[in-house]
Amino acid sequence: MFSAVAAACALVFPQHAGAQYPQKPVQLVVPFVAGGTPDFIARVLEPGLSSQLGQRVFIDNRPGAGGLIGTEFAARAAPDGHTLVVGGNTTFCVTPALQHRNKRYDVMEDFVHIALLAEAQLLLVSHPSLPARNIRSLVTLAKRHPGKLTYASSGNGTSPHILGELFKHATGLGVQHVPYRGGPQAWTAVISGEVALAVGQVNQAMPHLGAGRVRAYAVFGGKRSPALPDIPTFQESGIEGLRVSVWYSLATPARTPPAIVNRLNTVVNASLSAPDVKAALHRAGLTAYSATVQETTGFVRAEIPRWLEAVRISGAKVD
Repeated sequence: MFSAVAAACALVFPQHAGAQYPQKPVQLVVPFVAGGTPDFIARVLEPGLSSQLGQRVFIDNRPGAGGLIGTEFAARAAPDGHTLVVGGNTTFCVTPALQHRNKRYDVMEDFVHIALLAEAQLLLVSHPSLPARNIRSLVTLAKRHPGKLTYASSGNGTSPHILGELFKHATGLGVQHVPYRGGPQAWTAVISGEVALAVGQVNQAMPHLGAGRVRAYAVFGGKRSPALPDIPTFQESGIEGLRVSVWYSLATPARTPPAIVNRLNTVVNASLSAPDVKAALHRAGLTAYSATVQETTGFVRAEIPRWLEAVRISGAKVD
């Protein structure tokens, strides 16, 4: 059905549609609060995108429900390339898995996946007053006080929530989840001592680690973060099953003309390859991607069942 629709759209929007695009400012929806990693990536890319497109790209933060609100808004926008959305494993994999009984959008049917943006690693930290200097002593402490320790995440259904639950599953610990509205709020909670632990992005942790406001235990993923080379992985710390990293991508509503999608892919990849953008991402513990539209689509499609299994293993639920 959708192939027929795509063919019809190709007749309505000729191949030179990409050359005529954009005809007005482009709305870049970030379905999370300002200050989080998706917002950071969008703001790093915005100058290059605006310059290359010849129109202002303005960032529209629409947080809520683990990214569902902003992502659903973008799915319902006009398919003309003037509304883009920062996606990733949270909004394109985890949230749909948690909303399987009442899906608000279909990741592969309601979107065209333009480009991959960046890969990020998460880590587990604590308030420095917690008397546990490493993962082994943390596990011992948590087992001595079952149900007493709490961990913050950027919200129900977000990647930090899922990875936090995977950590609990891997260790058998009864640590209680405390969701916040976004990453900045979760970091404020652990820095203030409102919660004992937090799972969050490496780039958000770095200034707090440098100032001694939090203590890092381990990073998720198969290798150490280039931004924090002294922090071990969970596998190095003796905990298996946490070789998971997160990713971000760019999408636009389905039925957007292919010429526009291809132009956006070219513009995004050119922006990601700019030395200043790559350096900014690296400093934040992020690794820039470079992928075609076809590669991006295939990547997102393959990630959906992978994260569905992670949600199942974690036992995470949306309140």
